[in-house]
Amino acid sequence: MATGVRVLHQLKAMAPDARHHIVFPGSQFGGSPGAGLVGGEPEVKMHGKRVPVRAHVSHLEGCCGHVDRIELMQWLSHIKTAPRQTRVAPGEAAEA
Repeated sequence: MATGVRVLHQLKAMAPDARHHIVFPGSQFGGSPGAGLVGGEPEVKMHGKRVPVRAHVSHLEGCCGHVDRIELMQWLSHIKTAPRQTRVAPGEAAEA
């Protein structure tokens, strides 16, 4: 859903930069920042501000970020040039 405080800080820093690739596993709740990013919106509201989206955004349908660690690692293994850094940041509903 991309509604937890920590993930929003990460997305706010990464979304404006075209060098980043943001990957969402699993479903995104309508109206959430994650749904906006997956839906291709050019700007997404985070912390009360409109954040431009220049990063590449992918959606892994049928995968759950909470339980599919093995599948996420398998997906990453097919990338020809490994990213310098990969972060998995689950949202936390209690912090939304």
